[in-house]
Amino acid sequence: MLWTYNMKVELTSQPDNAKVWVYQSSLELTDSDLAQIKELGDFFLGQWESHNLPVNGSIDVYDNHFIVISAFSDEDAMCGRAQDSQMRLIKELEEVVEGKLTDRMLVFYQEDDELKSFHFSELEQLLSDNKITSETIVFNSLVATKQEFENSWKVAVKLTWLNQFVQ
Repeated sequence: MLWTYNMKVELTSQPDNAKVWVYQSSLELTDSDLAQIKELGDFFLGQWESHNLPVNGSIDVYDNHFIVISAFSDEDAMCGRAQDSQMRLIKELEEVVEGKLTDRMLVFYQEDDELKSFHFSELEQLLSDNKITSETIVFNSLVATKQEFENSWKVAVKLTWLNQFVQ
C-alpha cells in the first residue's frame, strides 16, 4: 500500500537523478503516526532550502514501514545545512514512531505476499533454514536516486550486496 499526501511535488514527477533516501521502521506505522508524519512533513517541505533556493521535495510512506524522501534542486549538490535539516526531521519522526528509522542492518523482504524483516545478524540462520534464497525479494534501502528507487528498490537478493552471503 502506498500512502501519499499533498506535498510540494510528487516523487513520480521528480527527475530521474533526484536524490532519494529510504528510511525503514521495524514497527508498522499507525494512522496516528501517518498523520504526524504528514504534519511534520508538510512543514518541512514548505521551508526546505539549499543555498537559499527551494528544494523540490516529497515524502511518501510505502507499506506502512518505509518513509521515502526525495529532493531535487537546481544546484549540483545540496548544501550541508539542507541535509542536516532532513536528518533533524528524521530524528523528530523517530520520536513520533517511537523507533529507529536509520538502522541499515534492518532488512525487509517478501515472503509470499507478506512483508517481513530481520536484523542482518539473523541472515546466516535464515539462509540455513532456506527462508532467504538468492531469489527472495528484498527492499534495497541503499538506493540513492529516483531512477534507482524505481528500478532497484524491490529486487532479488542475488542483485544486492546480500548475495555475497548466499551459497
